[in-house]
Amino acid sequence: TLAASAGDDNTVKLWDVKTGEVRATLEHKAAVQSITFDPQDSEFLTSLSTDGTVRMWNVEELDSPEIEREFGGKPQECANSVTIEPKGKLLAVASQDGKLRYWKTRGMKKDPSSVIEAHTGPINTLAYSAQGTLASAGNDAVVKLWDGKQPDKVIATLKAHTQPVRSVVFDPKATLAASAGDDRVIRLWDVAKGEEIRRFEGHVGGTTGLQFVADGRLLVSVGHDDTLRVWDVGTGKEQPVFQDQDGWELTYRGQQLALRVDKQMEQTMAIQQLQDELKNEREYMVFGLHTGHFTKDSAETQYMVTQVKQHESFKQKLWDFVERSKSNPKIALIAANALTVLNAAGESFEGKNLQGIHAAVKNDKTNTFNGPDLGGANFKNVNLQNADLRGSNIVNVSMKNCILINADLGGVRLGPQAPKPNIPPKVFKGHTDYVRSVGFSPDGRHLASASDDQTVRLWDVQSGAELKVFKGHTSSVYSVGFSP
Repeated sequence: TLAASAGDDNTVKLWDVKTGEVRATLEHKAAVQSITFDPQDSEFLTSLSTDGTVRMWNVEELDSPEIEREFGGKPQECANSVTIEPKGKLLAVASQDGKLRYWKTRGMKKDPSSVIEAHTGPINTLAYSAQGTLASAGNDAVVKLWDGKQPDKVIATLKAHTQPVRSVVFDPKATLAASAGDDRVIRLWDVAKGEEIRRFEGHVGGTTGLQFVADGRLLVSVGHDDTLRVWDVGTGKEQPVFQDQDGWELTYRGQQLALRVDKQMEQTMAIQQLQDELKNEREYMVFGLHTGHFTKDSAETQYMVTQVKQHESFKQKLWDFVERSKSNPKIALIAANALTVLNAAGESFEGKNLQGIHAAVKNDKTNTFNGPDLGGANFKNVNLQNADLRGSNIVNVSMKNCILINADLGGVRLGPQAPKPNIPPKVFKGHTDYVRSVGFSPDGRHLASASDDQTVRLWDVQSGAELKVFKGHTSSVYSVGFSP
């Protein structure tokens, strides 16, 4: 499998995913804005440059890639985005002058086969659905859907955005489309009805990229606020996103879809070591319970409380983590945070068997322990024999008929004034500037990202590990993708 990237250094680079080596460099005379592999033939890669050219490259022989065909030539005509319809026969180009231009991929004509007045300003992005419907979006804040069989026929005009639209995508079934841009609102559309059915709000800067994942159940977005967020398409809920000054991390149902980014390699090592230790406890990543010590009032806790109240399975999973800690002390932090969330959600502890749980984590810097925030909990008929709850907050806890034989409550906090733990975030090293584009490999195992830091990075989706850093571009990288 090859990964391809393109950017401001006037080049397209083809990378060997396994070795991280540049296998070929394809050149334009100006910045390369967009690239796409032929969906029917991975030997062909198409690139779009601000020099006005659209080039289709034969990359079968990486030692000597050739320009198979070249289209266009006028900068105002070919500037922003290029895509190929699913059957590989028609190429569409988003133009700076607001026009859609189509070329037949198997033809040799330099001029487009058709030119359509599409938008009142520059077209920023294009996307084909699996069924052949084309979506276009531009500076006029409008998204248009075009008939795949009659390319000049508009089947829907979607008006809801208030500022330029930067990205549009279809879900795998081609029944939904998502769009986003400078107004910071991601909108979900019913393709058949041409109606907005949901919106996702959370970015504090313009949104630059979208992609459906997990068979269309999730939508991933990236933006100028340096975050990458994940949304549940069915419910509209944003999935847990834990952000600090160093970066971001996203997880969903045991699958890590994106990575926390940091500049300190030692923290990369720390999280990898933790993951190795917990290789049989992958579910811990579902709720981000490993990301730091929670209190009842923390933002992470409050988000998870809403999930507990909405989903019985979510609540049961938290109790499962507590139960597992009895035999696995290494997930003490996860168990402590699970208890904190359950308490904040008002869950009853009455009659629970917490014998032998491990829910205390040592802070090496202060030589103290941090346990769950159990403030105000009602412990009635609870078995706490041999439980490790050091550092817990038990202010206003009611205990009646509890078994406390050998329970370790050393360092228990009696009020909310206890010092906050200083546990360094367990994060991954990553990009140091804006992320412009992301793409998943065909088998879903790898994620590639392109950035203004001039690098392309390859990540293992399941473990979250950074596999390769591709260095070769000399300026911002705008686009990245995998061969089919």
